[in-house]
Amino acid sequence: MEEISMILENINNSIQILERERSLGKLLNENELAASYTMRGSIYFGVTMFEDSIRDYGCAIEIMERLRKEGKQINVNELANAYAGRAMAYHTIGDYNSTVSDLNICIEILEWLQNSGLTIDKSMLFTMYMTRGGTLNHTYERMDEALSDYHKAIKIAENVKRAGEPFDDDDLALVYMGMGQSYNQKEEFCEANKHYNKCIEIWEFMQSKGQELSDEINLATAYMNRGVNHLSLDENGNALSDCNKSVGIIECLQKNGEEQDMYRMAMIYRNRSRAYEANGNAEASINDRISALRALKEAIIEHSELQELYDDYLNETMELIVDEKDKIRVIQEFGVVSKTV
Repeated sequence: MEEISMILENINNSIQILERERSLGKLLNENELAASYTMRGSIYFGVTMFEDSIRDYGCAIEIMERLRKEGKQINVNELANAYAGRAMAYHTIGDYNSTVSDLNICIEILEWLQNSGLTIDKSMLFTMYMTRGGTLNHTYERMDEALSDYHKAIKIAENVKRAGEPFDDDDLALVYMGMGQSYNQKEEFCEANKHYNKCIEIWEFMQSKGQELSDEINLATAYMNRGVNHLSLDENGNALSDCNKSVGIIECLQKNGEEQDMYRMAMIYRNRSRAYEANGNAEASINDRISALRALKEAIIEHSELQELYDDYLNETMELIVDEKDKIRVIQEFGVVSKTV
């Protein structure tokens, strides 16, 4: 942190000097000032100062766009970097309209450079397609446009790997997972599972080679989603197998002291309870329902909007329990809510 503070201090001093020269009409090359704002925006993003990051990227973009309109030379890759950085900052704070707007411009610039035969950062273009695809799917339910972006990202990855250049397979797996989620939204479960197969295969291979995943919960989610699709396709044995793997991951992470998203944990247990039920194991299904209720009860502490879901699920679980001792156990732990809730 001390090193970052020193870097920031140096950049701050540089920006102050350049801004002073600009105000006096002595700054001959404003691109240097724009690059300084981009660099500071990147540092602010890295230390989670997202509003400051957005402001600095905006300053860099304003300078370069004005220079471009004036017919002056700019570093177009630097402009793409600024739009990319600001898009990611907007995405982090949940401003998805601004995210997509900046991603559109960044992608347009990078595609123009590439079509002009100029060198671009292919990993950046890959990330921009992946991020826009995810945003279009999850926020706006524009699944076909999302799938188009995911396909473009995969093509970049394939070209890079074919050229023998290094590529982060973890990111490629995330794209396949995004495609699976898009097909899920379209209720094309067989097609979705083809892509879950690919992301799971990549992550399992990475683990077999001793490589760490960026976030192991992604693998748990992929297993869960594929398992739910198996249920929809009446492939109950495969569904239970995948749900077991998903639960195994989250329980291992929790045992190792890693904080978990309790709502996601509840859904993972809830889906395995459905798989147990489909496979005729009522007792195991009830036990997982209770685990899901415990997780939901904890999640409500920070997310009160889950209360209705919790109440409905508790009522539903009570109706399914046959054994009186189990009913008493559930009532003692969770209470009972009105069936009219």
